[in-house]
Amino acid sequence: MGELGYGLGMTRYALSMCLFLGLAGNAEAKKTITSDTTWGTEASPVSVDEDTLVAKGATLTILPGVKVQLGPGVSLSVEGALVARGTKDKKITFTGKLVSGKPSRWQSILFADSATDATYKDVDDYVSGSILEFVVLEYGTQALKLVGASPHVSSCTFENNVYTVAGGEKRCGAAMLITRGSAPRVVGCTFKDNSGDSTAEGGAIFAEKSAPIIQDCTFSGNKSAYGGAVTTYNTYSPMVGNTFDKNSSTWEGGAVALLSSSQAFLNNKVTNNQTTADGGGVHVCVTCYPHATPFFMDNTITDNENSLHIGAAGFGAAYLRAFSHNNV
Repeated sequence: MGELGYGLGMTRYALSMCLFLGLAGNAEAKKTITSDTTWGTEASPVSVDEDTLVAKGATLTILPGVKVQLGPGVSLSVEGALVARGTKDKKITFTGKLVSGKPSRWQSILFADSATDATYKDVDDYVSGSILEFVVLEYGTQALKLVGASPHVSSCTFENNVYTVAGGEKRCGAAMLITRGSAPRVVGCTFKDNSGDSTAEGGAIFAEKSAPIIQDCTFSGNKSAYGGAVTTYNTYSPMVGNTFDKNSSTWEGGAVALLSSSQAFLNNKVTNNQTTADGGGVHVCVTCYPHATPFFMDNTITDNENSLHIGAAGFGAAYLRAFSHNNV
């Protein structure tokens, strides 16, 4: 039968046949989506009050202008495909359901290893598969969580996502956690005011043992204990053409921290970031093993600071494969 129950005037037969939500007012997502389903504006906002799964073989399509409200701690998990393509003027929004007049803190949109990856033509032209485009993700915990999955993430806004460290875990990624070989393309996105507390690493993005391409994104106002905006661990893919401004950490790497990573850091602008100890702009871990040995070319890393002055204010590093044509 259909995957959404929203009440009056729809028979079970009609609901099972619909690929479009055609009634005004709130629609409530059921727990498992087993067939191709579309959420449209006539049913927006869509309420997701319990953990919901897009099963293998199914595609959930969300149309431009739809708002999805998730309850406290709720996740949308994808084992099939998610196609959420908004437009510049009609963005799709994932936000917390209002509790006492304020958005609640939902958990994640989680792509599992079985999720349908994005496919491309001519290297970088999206063709098919899972995609988030012109999507706003706000008030999540780890808003987008990729576990061996590679969707296309383009022109999205990640804002006010907060991760609280528990059980001694350090990895954060309040906006995006990228892990287990995931290789998403993250292009033209905005990461603003995402944060992790305590010993958290990577206020906006934490990538480990994965290969994300992070290109032409803007990071501002993100913060964590280590790597205010981005922390990578055992990651070897490029960060190209990004802007990091006014991010902060309470220990090292005001904007970016690289652990055991040999990334190409190319044509990025890193300015006005702040940390306590070392690398107000970028910190390259020298005590990690294997050592971080990244490439740094054509970057601007200026006007960053460290408040204790016990390390480099702008760029704290040791083992580098290449360092050329940078303004530091």
